Amino acid sequence: EYSSVHFACHASQNAADPLQSRFLLEDGRLDLATVIPLNLEHVGLTLLSACQPSSGEERVSDEAVHLEARMLPAGYRRVVAT
Repeated sequence: EYSSVHFACHASQNAADPLQSRFLLEDGRLDLATVIPLNLEHVGLTLLSACQPSSGEERVSDEAVHLEARMLPAGYRRVVAT
């Protein structure tokens, strides 16, 4: 129901299983495996102010294996990570 989302939290990348990369929230975790199936087409902008949102994996540096890129298949149209 909101057009913007701001994640200001810790995050954790999982290069071995990117869908298990997660945001660490006050009341638990939010895995990408949970986010991707949601219908989030109404969200125009997502701001990720979290640790590790766009850090990739050195051994696959040409692939988008990070939280920022993985938010796009969930329906977020624009994603900014800091």
